[in-house]
Amino acid sequence: MPKKRNSFFKPAKVFILFVLFAVGSIVYWAYSGHFATNEVKKKSDKTITFGSKIRGNGYSLHVAAGKEKSGKPYKNKEALIKARKEGKVKEISNSKGIIVSNLTHSEPYLHTDAALILKEIGAAFYKKSDGNRFIVNSLTRTIEGQKKLTKINPVASPNTSSHSYAVSFDIAYSKFNRNNQYDHNCHKVLEEVLKDFQAKKKIYIIREKQSACYHVTARKRSDWKQ
Repeated sequence: MPKKRNSFFKPAKVFILFVLFAVGSIVYWAYSGHFATNEVKKKSDKTITFGSKIRGNGYSLHVAAGKEKSGKPYKNKEALIKARKEGKVKEISNSKGIIVSNLTHSEPYLHTDAALILKEIGAAFYKKSDGNRFIVNSLTRTIEGQKKLTKINPVASPNTSSHSYAVSFDIAYSKFNRNNQYDHNCHKVLEEVLKDFQAKKKIYIIREKQSACYHVTARKRSDWKQ
């Protein structure tokens, strides 16, 4: 009799152990997945919940600055290339503190004053953030480029943009460096640098939440403070 009882309970024990193992695995997987999801959510939420202290300047000021510097908006890429040959605009590329992204709806040129301002902002950010770099995701958008952009981006102005005067550029705050990852400290430093340049009356700023970037426009030189 004892032998028969042992032979009966042996497969039952194996089955119970299997069930316990399966249930434990499912609970572990669900538990891990839940917290992994929360970690990702918390990381992305930093961009949204960051306590921005930037006071935006009205968009009309950005456009007025463009008219002041360039007179009229650039119609197409050919007009920008001509302006570069005349020394009115400079070609923009990667430099200290700055990464220029793959531009899809803008051209890598800026008015000479705006190019200088961008370079100074990049150098200040690089120094203050211990060697990090921010990403510029939009430079000069010609009238032709602006028309194309408004068809796919609801944030883009259907009217002439300050970008079309080669005086404005967009700096992303949701990603930094080559890995395109969000960095809370970099975001904080970037705002501090921009606020400093704004206080010195070198730039106008608009924080574009939907595009997760700062729209920056160079002011006229007579406004600049050292």
